[in-house]
Amino acid sequence: MQAWVSYLADVPVALLRLIAASQRVSLSRRGSRDECLLRVRRALCRPAAVRAVYFSLSAEAQAAAQMLRAEPRTLSMQAVTSRYGPLRSLAALRQDRKPRSLAELFVLAGWLLPRPASRQHPCRYVVPPEVRAWLPRPLRIDDVRCMPEASLNAAPVSPSDLLAVRAATLVLLAAAQHPVVVVRNGCPSRATLHRLRVGLLPLPALEAEALLRWVTPLLADLALLAPHGRAAVPAPAAAAWLAAPHATRVQTLVEAWMRAPRPEVALLPPRAAQSGVDWSALRRRLLAWAAYVPVTVVPDEAFVALTAAFGPLADATTHPFRTKRRPPWNRQTMREVWGRSLEGPLRWLGALRGQVEAQAVPGCWEYQAPGELRVAHAAVGPELLAVMPFAQVVGGDEAGLLLRFEQSVIARAVGRGCHLGRARAVLEQQAGSLPPAWEPLFALAGSVRVVQRTVVIGDQPQVLQDLQRYRAVHRLLETILAPGVALVHPGQEELLVAQLARLGYAAQVLPSRHESVPLPDLTPAETATLLLASQYYQATAPAHAPLGPHDALLERLRAALPAALRNATDTALAHLLATHHATTEPSATPPLDEPPPDHAAQLHRWLQALREAIQKRRVVAVLYQGVLDPYPQERVLQPVRLERHGAVWYAYAYCFLAHGERCFRLDRVWKLEVLDLTQTEEHARSLPTAPADEQGHDDSAKRGKRVPRTGFFASPPPPSEHHPLVRVWLQEEE
Repeated sequence: MQAWVSYLADVPVALLRLIAASQRVSLSRRGSRDECLLRVRRALCRPAAVRAVYFSLSAEAQAAAQMLRAEPRTLSMQAVTSRYGPLRSLAALRQDRKPRSLAELFVLAGWLLPRPASRQHPCRYVVPPEVRAWLPRPLRIDDVRCMPEASLNAAPVSPSDLLAVRAATLVLLAAAQHPVVVVRNGCPSRATLHRLRVGLLPLPALEAEALLRWVTPLLADLALLAPHGRAAVPAPAAAAWLAAPHATRVQTLVEAWMRAPRPEVALLPPRAAQSGVDWSALRRRLLAWAAYVPVTVVPDEAFVALTAAFGPLADATTHPFRTKRRPPWNRQTMREVWGRSLEGPLRWLGALRGQVEAQAVPGCWEYQAPGELRVAHAAVGPELLAVMPFAQVVGGDEAGLLLRFEQSVIARAVGRGCHLGRARAVLEQQAGSLPPAWEPLFALAGSVRVVQRTVVIGDQPQVLQDLQRYRAVHRLLETILAPGVALVHPGQEELLVAQLARLGYAAQVLPSRHESVPLPDLTPAETATLLLASQYYQATAPAHAPLGPHDALLERLRAALPAALRNATDTALAHLLATHHATTEPSATPPLDEPPPDHAAQLHRWLQALREAIQKRRVVAVLYQGVLDPYPQERVLQPVRLERHGAVWYAYAYCFLAHGERCFRLDRVWKLEVLDLTQTEEHARSLPTAPADEQGHDDSAKRGKRVPRTGFFASPPPPSEHHPLVRVWLQEEE
């Protein structure tokens, strides 16, 4: 850097200021030469600045910069103009700083500097040695040595066979079979990892567990897993993710990994500094580097080539929160981070060049041994979620998953309320009719109910017979099972103990194995309310909402209701759903960046009406439903301006309902009408009036000013002093 600074110190001040202005270096107009040189030195004479300027150039300019590196130490004026184009004078450059040739571009960048003429040498140009050393070298990754065993893993794989997609699918299917137990940091528990790693064979056990710990928090970030305490079940959005193309699934996981707020501690070697890291920026850089690296390249040699071409892996972009000026990581730490990334997330996501095929390989479901089903990775879809409660994953490889159906698992799932007929229909639809050997698995012997009740045991059989004579005790006992043994009506245990104590009998309450706090039974009205709320939530909940109550639970609630109350609940539910559909169908929830299809036809007319209202200072009446509004509201607006962001139009207007300027999205407007004078006065009378001032009275008469009017309608009360709307839409009359 000493040679470059000495060359800059010899150039004219006019050229020094041109270089600073071209590179957007702030200089004082009356600053001295030394101050200008100091600021230019701090801004340009750094490796990061050279790389930033180089990558901002066009491809032609970058190729010329590589030629500049190979030039001799000094160049004559004729050599510069013949190779890089003509050079204008400093006066002409001050008039127009836009470079017209490559020579002017390099001069204004400070890479090609004039040297003053001497007695022995005429005026010549020099390339600083720091520029030669810091210029990025062209990336020739294909010349890097390949691994000897690369031929085993060089074949590209289908998007459905990527390890990240396989692990995410495995976690969702396992959560559908049984809630996945997660620990505090959102990763699966040790027992869950041991149970799931068999689905990622032939991956080594340690790598499979690391992959499952990495992908499970991403599924929670994408709202594909719904955590409930220490357990997680598939969210409603999991079915949509499984139904999406495999390339879309991979892209979703890549974006979730880039946006993940958690630090990637597994990528850091021991004793590496974790402070000040912007993990999103670091992950984006790792993905950008991996796009140039083939699968077969040795990681260490690829790191050397990438560092020479793009600079260090960690710099001020990846560590913007550091206050120290020294580099955040040394070269060895960056090399280890790159190697761990290649072995981990980058390979799991298929980010390496040539790792993923363009087309997915089709797959199918196939019956194998009795009770075993082979499902190809490409054939995994949302319909498998209905089958997983009755099966368990017992193996997996690059081709697909191996599921096993056992009668005990099927009986346990039926006992939890899962629908066996639906699972059988999905199997027959995807894999064909059930083989004869499978029929006994789905033929259950029967069903029983396990009921927990309270038993009263007397020390002598005669004790219970004597207690039967008391009516207060007799009505609390349900039945006599044997001499000295009786059942108590549910929920009457405390009352029975109190009655026995009043009669002089000592009652010893023995704790049960699973001690729990007894809860009172729901009344029919409470049961009907809970059933109505649950059914309404299931029918109207959006796709990203948490999972609602199970169908079996709703059936149990319905069965507990009397016939009259059950019919009344169904009638109320039908009325609520009809009201909901009537209020939501006109504005079907579209994506946030594009208007709904039925609204696009009216958008052009509404824009014309709003532009006309802005020009003529008219008001409009709209039926608008905000994000938090349960139903649309009628508003009277004075439009100010229109803006468009992407595919969505916004109207900035003064709202007479809110008494202030607001921003309204046109795709949330149900109805729009330009009001005339009569309609405006009626709406003004129907709306609440705004406060005149903080003291509650109008002091416009004291100031001797007339109340401003807007258009042809009655003006609102005058705003307070220094109100921001005065300069936007109010205008004093002459």
